[in-house]
Amino acid sequence: MQARRLREADVVSSADGIFSNVSNFRSTADEVRYDEEILGDLGDPPGLHIVVDTSRNGNGPGDTWCDPKGRAIGRLPTVGTGNPLVDAYLWIKDPGQADGCADPAGMFDPQIAYGLIADGPGGAGIYTARTPSPGRNGGQGSSAAQAAVTASARQSQATQTAEAAEAEP
Repeated sequence: MQARRLREADVVSSADGIFSNVSNFRSTADEVRYDEEILGDLGDPPGLHIVVDTSRNGNGPGDTWCDPKGRAIGRLPTVGTGNPLVDAYLWIKDPGQADGCADPAGMFDPQIAYGLIADGPGGAGIYTARTPSPGRNGGQGSSAAQAAVTASARQSQATQTAEAAEAEP
């Protein structure tokens, strides 16, 4: 179905690739397999590559699509994917951007962002217990947690900028 839609949109001759997993939580390996199948269904056109959003897929899918608990930040943005068909793993949807259940869709929620950090492989360490939800019930949140979220976002942006500059011919 997806390949048919892409073919109808003339992606094979008018695009450099496809992207997937935006606003979702599927594992990177599952998304790469899915995208490779789509490219195969399109006839494996040369030059058509893949970009996968890894901003929120560190713990794979949850039990709901909308702001599920227990999810984590996935792989850091990189062009070093180890797969010649995958041009990059990027954070297309900002970590902490609500799906529409915890907050209005698209709104940044520091508590969601912090949860993605805390539930990831490195955890949040000493800050875990000190993170009341900023903006909710009058809580001010942990300045250390807010700093961690800000630092993470800045690092992501710097990494993307540096890798984009390296990738330019």
